[in-house]
Amino acid sequence: MEREFTLREVAEIFNVSVKEYKQMETEYSLPVPRNNFGARSYTIKDIKIICILTEIKLKDTKLPMWRKKKRGRKGFVYFIQADKFIKIGKTADLKKRMQDLGIQLPWPMKLIHHIVTDDMDGLERAFHEKYKEFRTNGEWFILAEKDINEIKADKVFEEQLEIYWA
Repeated sequence: MEREFTLREVAEIFNVSVKEYKQMETEYSLPVPRNNFGARSYTIKDIKIICILTEIKLKDTKLPMWRKKKRGRKGFVYFIQADKFIKIGKTADLKKRMQDLGIQLPWPMKLIHHIVTDDMDGLERAFHEKYKEFRTNGEWFILAEKDINEIKADKVFEEQLEIYWA
């Protein structure tokens, strides 16, 4: 019998969340294979078809793909306050980024917090997702004082942060 993958495993293969994978299925009109119980169930053939439809290349489909996890990039996720706005960004060089932003911004800025991480892309994406309803433009947000205090106290993703911390 051919190995079947769950929705969570397939999302991990593509290095996205389950929610993002479901959005991919909708966006690309991907087939949603199901087993006898009605649950999503994917075979290697299904995954190869998904790769073709989305133009995503997997290096070696003979290896157990669900064990291949894209490595994150080490760096910082930072929180800068300028006027009433908070920028949530990422960088490999925090000092240089602060200098660059200082030149670009029309207001004085203040680094209110930063996190050292092995996955700056994933952690930044998680913060952007968490505060998406407060986004004003790009990486700029208007956050309540309680949200800022949560960030400063590293209490935003208490359980999940273990995944991202260096």
